Amino acid sequence: MQQAGNTRQTRATYSCQVDLGGRRGAIPKVFVNRGAVGQLASLSTMRKRFDMSLEIDGSARARSVAMIAGHEQAYSEAENQILSEGEKHFKDFEEMKAKSLKMVSPLATSKIAYDKKDDHAWGWTTTTVRAGREEVLAWAYDAQSRATRREDDIEKSVTQVNGHNVLVCVEKGTPKIVSDLDFLGRMVWKKEGEGFVLVTEPTESDLWPTGGDVVHGKCKPIYVCTACAVRSVV
Repeated sequence: MQQAGNTRQTRATYSCQVDLGGRRGAIPKVFVNRGAVGQLASLSTMRKRFDMSLEIDGSARARSVAMIAGHEQAYSEAENQILSEGEKHFKDFEEMKAKSLKMVSPLATSKIAYDKKDDHAWGWTTTTVRAGREEVLAWAYDAQSRATRREDDIEKSVTQVNGHNVLVCVEKGTPKIVSDLDFLGRMVWKKEGEGFVLVTEPTESDLWPTGGDVVHGKCKPIYVCTACAVRSVV
């Protein structure tokens, strides 16, 4: 099969037939079926045994770090506008009256604020990351990282525009009573002083037309990566 980065992959298929006497009615079929499920689960166990997600993600980050370190592409007026507006939102948040949030980890400090002029709430969190600035940016910029996958992810597509600009579409599954959601955003990063700024701006594209059974949502994450911390607005 096709390799995932430098990791080899093999598709394994397993078939079994379980006979615990159920065909004669001696054992209820429900117990026979449970036995079959247990046997078929062996491939799931194999998958976990040979899981290489950390290594695959690590290889992807290493490639991104090298790309970031050697990045020399110019920024368009539209890209600079996205970055400028993102940083403005970050600075505006610092002037809002915020409420502290209790987090699961004591290593992160978070708060949330509401602007009367805006229908949306803003969240803010800060923590210390045991990694370099380029590594932190590479992790945040990798929309297809296995570590960030969620059970409700139906599809995630990434279109590379250039070294500092990508289009990311994520479709989320929802309960049957409501339509599925998708989020289409443009991620742009840039070096600022001793750190980096990464902004995601909701956008539209012919690649993911509106309408149909999927509702379009919006999310505006903003990262500021410095020498010792990463801050995020969501």
